[in-house]
Amino acid sequence: DFILALAIFFMLLTYWPLIFIAPYIKERETRAKLLQFISGMNRYVFWITSLVFDYLVFVIICTVLIATIGAFQKPHFSTSHDLLTIYIIALNYGFSFLPFIYAFSYLFTKHSTGESILSLLSLVCK
Repeated sequence: DFILALAIFFMLLTYWPLIFIAPYIKERETRAKLLQFISGMNRYVFWITSLVFDYLVFVIICTVLIATIGAFQKPHFSTSHDLLTIYIIALNYGFSFLPFIYAFSYLFTKHSTGESILSLLSLVCK
């Protein structure tokens, strides 16, 4: 049970939110976002749609992982109440961590460095 809890902790709350930083660092490198802003796209529309899309992808990832955990029927992860609790915690974490990732994407020039440093930072902050 400890290994399963550790896998949930690492995969769901540390690794999966960090995959969202790479596109924003690459967009800043290629200046694609700047071209969108020059052509008349509103900044608020860009960031709100980015947040909604990234959150929907995160919800799908969380759903698949929780369904996988539920399929194994481990003692502390078998009831719907336990799985729903983990699911709600993961969704709240994702909703709070995505804006954090957006803000930190401006600090890095390479996406691999950004993912590495943010994964270490997220492990230390938990």
